[in-house]
Amino acid sequence: MAAKYRVGIIGNTGRGNYGHGIDTVWQHFEQVAIVGVADPDEKGRAAAATRLKAPKAFADYRQLLDETKPQIVAICPRWLDQHRDLVLAAAERGMHIYMEKPMCRSLAEADQMVAACQKHNVKLALAHQTRYSPRLQAVSEIIGSGQLGTLLELRGRGKEDQRGGSEDLWVLGSHVFNLIHHFGGDPKWCFGRLEQGGKPVSKEVRDARFCAAVKALMLLPGRRLFQYRDAEGAVHTVRADDVNAYLCSIAGRRISLKDFRTLVASSSVLEALAATEPATSERGRRSQLRAAVIAVADELTNTPTVCRKSYVHEAVVTAFEEGALARLGKPSRSAAKKAEVLARIVARHSS
Repeated sequence: MAAKYRVGIIGNTGRGNYGHGIDTVWQHFEQVAIVGVADPDEKGRAAAATRLKAPKAFADYRQLLDETKPQIVAICPRWLDQHRDLVLAAAERGMHIYMEKPMCRSLAEADQMVAACQKHNVKLALAHQTRYSPRLQAVSEIIGSGQLGTLLELRGRGKEDQRGGSEDLWVLGSHVFNLIHHFGGDPKWCFGRLEQGGKPVSKEVRDARFCAAVKALMLLPGRRLFQYRDAEGAVHTVRADDVNAYLCSIAGRRISLKDFRTLVASSSVLEALAATEPATSERGRRSQLRAAVIAVADELTNTPTVCRKSYVHEAVVTAFEEGALARLGKPSRSAAKKAEVLARIVARHSS
């Protein structure tokens, strides 16, 4: 009897789960044996072990890799924040990888993953299984034969459902681009355009110090803008988690970048409403509030709904409805003064 390939399954119930059948596909191959499953969620782990008939189940994926020693690791979660670490762990142990798409969060992470696989002579395959469809071979032959003439343009469309936009790009977009790559070959160059509400997402900055800092960052090697060079000269990427950790360390309390967006949005809405005489009707006040939120949402490149729900403090709305903002007088140009006024409003009108 021929030896079977040993496959270890990594999932994460509630945080990407098990992808689109990345776990169960192995049950359709006679030459494969599932040797274990890893999932930090206890109930999800038990369910997966039963579903996959896995002989062993682990909370820690590293324990799965070290104890069962699979030849192939199935990385199932859809959530991208886990992909790089899981790939590096498998590659460093010389284990080949089959992973749910999309690949990862950034080009920097992709470079790390590719480098690790090359270093350890490991193959990494993404779940773009359509590449193996016989239909693609037939279409490729038609294109190559010249029957359709010269290929000038390829257009792709996503699901275009309630997810839309960037989420649609993540969900189906990697399949679409993979097909374009298959038919069109390796790209010579590429660019992207991000729009929201039909308008390009962009920001004009006039602060000289900020512009000088950005120009200095652009001189660093690599594809990411926000990086730094350590004392040994190595370049490291700066991520949101790094900034949040730094903010917490200097503030001595839990704080994040979102708090600053909330500060900016709430202060701007406060300033706009303070200069507005509250309408006598509730409908009129809602209209005034919406107008102020729309202006700020455009500045933050958010939708008005997201801006109102996530970034405008409810105390500002309460103070406006109670007529308290009309007594503030002419708004200050100082950012510190604006923050001070907002703090007073929040203290007085929070429920």
